[in-house]
Amino acid sequence: MSLVFNLFFWPALLVTSSLLGFVLTGKLQFLVRTICIILLTAIGSIFGILTGCVLYPIGLGYHVNYYTGHFYNIIVSIFLGITYNFEGLEHLDSRRPCVFVANHQSSLDVASIGGVFPKNTVIMAKNSLFWIPFLGQYTYLSRNIFINRSNRTSAMETMNTVAKLLEQDKIAMWMFPEGTRSRQTDNSLLPFKKGAFHLAVSGNGMPIIPIVFSTYDGLYSTKQMRFEGGVINVKVLPPIETVGMADKIDELLQTTRNQMLETLQSISTQSKKDL
Repeated sequence: MSLVFNLFFWPALLVTSSLLGFVLTGKLQFLVRTICIILLTAIGSIFGILTGCVLYPIGLGYHVNYYTGHFYNIIVSIFLGITYNFEGLEHLDSRRPCVFVANHQSSLDVASIGGVFPKNTVIMAKNSLFWIPFLGQYTYLSRNIFINRSNRTSAMETMNTVAKLLEQDKIAMWMFPEGTRSRQTDNSLLPFKKGAFHLAVSGNGMPIIPIVFSTYDGLYSTKQMRFEGGVINVKVLPPIETVGMADKIDELLQTTRNQMLETLQSISTQSKKDL
């Protein structure tokens, strides 16, 4: 009886919250869409675990993020009415190893990232994430890297190991140089931390490939309890070379940040025109 209930209840709740999200407004719309995206995240995590169970044993664990991310992006687009415009996708698979850096705004980033996440790319996650049901197991099976952020020595040792792993397996690392969610509403970026740039100049020097997501404020804001459908523009910028930049980290950081800030302001203005 319980199995039958679950088979009907959760899909019915997902469809109902999705449909109500298109007809309600204000705080009620925010509430039902939040329920909807929580359910979609659970579905995406389960899909990731199943995909990982298939790909991990045959040595294709580095592809799990790609397939899971794209699946999640598609279902979010369908159930929440969010349209993604992508530009510069030719740069995603142009180089390996490399370091992808992206702006970090809110929890909606997960869906946005999914639509542009490249193959052979991993993320760095907190150790505590492993113990979160579904999400932690998916993170492990997709060969993402766990790090103890509270222990600086351990974190630095992990970064050195990561640099060697990227070179050895010809894969990429996805990082958020802002370090935390900006929740910005004015097309701005937080100050960048140096971790991604130190990683990029390690070894033979790995190119940095910036990825920029337009400002979400017009369609998503937890502070204002707003969650509407709309357009998110995503632009992948050309690789920034890092060879010979080991002693010019600040310059490399500033160059990357300037390019991303200029792009953010440009594509966010376009997003508002598209709404």
